[in-house]
Amino acid sequence: MASPHTPDGWFVTDCSAAATLGPGPCILTPVTATLDPHLAVMACALPVGDINGTLETALRSEQPPEWAVAGVLAHDPFLRRQDLFATLRRGGVITLANWPSVCPLNGELAGALEHSGFTYQQELELLGEGQNQGFGVCVVVHTVAQLNEALTLAPDHILVTPGLGTPERDERRHRARQTLELAARAQEESSAAVRVHHHPGFADMLDEQLPTGIGRMRHRPGGHAAG
Repeated sequence: MASPHTPDGWFVTDCSAAATLGPGPCILTPVTATLDPHLAVMACALPVGDINGTLETALRSEQPPEWAVAGVLAHDPFLRRQDLFATLRRGGVITLANWPSVCPLNGELAGALEHSGFTYQQELELLGEGQNQGFGVCVVVHTVAQLNEALTLAPDHILVTPGLGTPERDERRHRARQTLELAARAQEESSAAVRVHHHPGFADMLDEQLPTGIGRMRHRPGGHAAG
C-alpha cells in the first residue's frame, strides 16, 4: 500500500520549478506544462512542439532534484531511445513517465493513431526499456486494462488521468468517479505511490472523495499559456 501521506505532484516546465514545488514528484514536461490542461492531454496527437527535444534542453541548463520525473513522448518519430536514456542519465534524471500519453484517447482519433503506430503498448515498452537501464517509472493510465498492463512493470508511481475535459456535468461526474475507482484499485493492487491527474475540468469532483493515501498531480496556476 502507498503511504497515507502521499504528497501532491506537479507538471512543470523546468528544473527550478521542480526544486521549488517538491518533494512530491514533478513531471518535467516543458511543452505541455505551458499549455492549457485540455490541450496538454492531447499533446501526444498534436504538433505542438518538440516534447523530447525541449526536455533535453531543460536538463542541459539545470540539474533536476531527485523527485523530478522526465515526461517522455514514446511516439516521437525521431526518438533514439539509447541516446535519450544517456542524455537523461547525464542530466541527473532517475525516473521516467509516459507523458504525454495516448492512454485517455478513444474513438476514431485513437483508432487513427493506433493505425499509425501510436500505441499505449509502445509507451510501456519505452518505460520497460528504461527500467532495464536503471530508471524508475511513473506509468500514466486511464482504464482498467491499461492499469493491468502497467502493473506488469511494478512501477514506482501510477498516475490516473480522467482524460479529456467535457462540458457535460453528468459525464464529468461519471468520469471522475471512474478515475477515483481506478486510483483506489491501483492502490490496492500495487506498492506504487498513486496520484490522480488534477485536471481542472474534473478537479472539484475529484476532490470530493479523494481516497486516503492518494495524492494529486496538479497543473501550476498560471503555468500555462491559456486558461
